Amino acid sequence: MERRFQAFQIPVVSSDLEFPGVGVSVVLKLIPQSVFRRKYILDLAKEFNRNRISLFLDANNIMTFELLDTIGETYNVKISPKEYEFNKWMMIHCEYGKSNEFSFMRIFINNKLVEQSKFRFKIELPDNLQKQMSLGSDISGTKGIGIEMTTYLVFGSTLTNRQRNNQFNFFQQHYGL
Repeated sequence: MERRFQAFQIPVVSSDLEFPGVGVSVVLKLIPQSVFRRKYILDLAKEFNRNRISLFLDANNIMTFELLDTIGETYNVKISPKEYEFNKWMMIHCEYGKSNEFSFMRIFINNKLVEQSKFRFKIELPDNLQKQMSLGSDISGTKGIGIEMTTYLVFGSTLTNRQRNNQFNFFQQHYGL
């Protein structure tokens, strides 16, 4: 029997559309710490092992935007410490979007897309995760990070380019990003 493989192209994710999912924006200054562990910027979850959205620096200060789906599978986007600076105000915007055919994760720093991942399936997460959020630590109140934060916003969808640009322009005027 001959096997045929069909190529699958993940669609280009237009930033001019809102997708169901979650978007989180924070304006903050990261304070360097000499601890060798995860340091949570934010954590949206009710449980540790599933249904969780987190943004943290790992032990090597790799910024990680991570999802744990309804069965505990992990998906993430990571960026190098070269992409951000400690002791400097910045806007971080992370978003997870989904459709019936695909999902994606993106992380922006000061309105610049730094990294993204696309998946050819729908990542399942509950719609109400943003109702329970910890800032500056994980959901248990441990594994904290040194931050100064002025603003955080949580959205029940991804943002369009225009929405994100307007948000960044506002924060840039007020905080000198």
